[in-house]
Amino acid sequence: MSPLRIALWNARSLSTAKAQDALRHASLFDIIFITETWLLPPKRLHTPWTQYHQYGLPTSNQRLGHMGICALINPLLNIPIINLNLTSPHCLGLSLGSFQIICLYIPPLLPSETLISTLSSLPLTPNTILCGDFNSRHRQLTGDHRQNTLGIALLEWITTTPFQVLNNTLAHGIPTLYRYFPGRPTQTSIIDLFICNFEVESASLNIHKDLTLGSDHAVLILTFSPPPLPTPLPPTSTPYKWRLNRLADEKHRLQYTTSFTTNSTPLLNQLLPLITNPPPLAPDIHQLTLALNSCIYTALDSSVGRQGPHTPFSKPWWTPHLTSAVQLRDRLYKQWHQAIGINKIVKWAAYQLAQRKFRNAIHSHQRRSW
Repeated sequence: MSPLRIALWNARSLSTAKAQDALRHASLFDIIFITETWLLPPKRLHTPWTQYHQYGLPTSNQRLGHMGICALINPLLNIPIINLNLTSPHCLGLSLGSFQIICLYIPPLLPSETLISTLSSLPLTPNTILCGDFNSRHRQLTGDHRQNTLGIALLEWITTTPFQVLNNTLAHGIPTLYRYFPGRPTQTSIIDLFICNFEVESASLNIHKDLTLGSDHAVLILTFSPPPLPTPLPPTSTPYKWRLNRLADEKHRLQYTTSFTTNSTPLLNQLLPLITNPPPLAPDIHQLTLALNSCIYTALDSSVGRQGPHTPFSKPWWTPHLTSAVQLRDRLYKQWHQAIGINKIVKWAAYQLAQRKFRNAIHSHQRRSW
């Protein structure tokens, strides 16, 4: 898969004009995450890019809200995207094939306890990127020259997880916010962040100070190669089939219940701590599903048994001669289907002859087997 280019920008109020101005610079971007849109539902931007919104909260101003996050997806991006539909007003999450990305806006006066609870409630997977305006400053996190309570809280949370701040490793000490005051030095800080819990390959993080688009926040552009999609399991030659009608019998039903209870006890013991004390990183749901399926399959095998495949090839009287006959019949049928004009009549006659010979051969082999 070709590298992805993900842009991050705090708009400080997003309008269609601002969005169009951003998109004029974004022809090479795949995704743009925009924080502080201040948009209220059902406001939409006039753009051909696919858009997802976590709308802002109402204020006394009926036209503009507070907070708000937007994701704009390049129409040329060929990746299946699923909205995670997060309920927190501070988050907008998308699943993009082999990884997910969650954009956050953390207001500067948000209590640090709320920041921790918000992060702890996220549906994290082994391939997760967090980005957004965290309003969190800390020397150890990013190389910022100051720190605040949100920065201290964010550092404490990160130290308990596999996450790393890409600003620290790829753009150490480079500000993302510039505030200019007449006759005073420019104030800078590093609060727009990219954070991930996996090794990003061929990654670069560019912070464009000259591309603020009317905001005091610079545009951040993360370029990286996304993790590969998991290899799909090869299809089984025949589907699993059990004699499920036997479960109507109390004896077989009791055997199934006993076997499943015994086999699933280790899995249950593994799941209970996840509910009572959820870890910062969600376990692999695919592996848990495989474990549960294995418990069900084993219980069915020991109680009702599997049902064999019902195909002619499994019959005791089936021979290689019959295989050749059915292959010839199917081949002639395809030739008839593809033929045109008078040739279609010829192919149909050949197919009908092959069909009769195949049926006669079946009857002959069945009589011999009896």
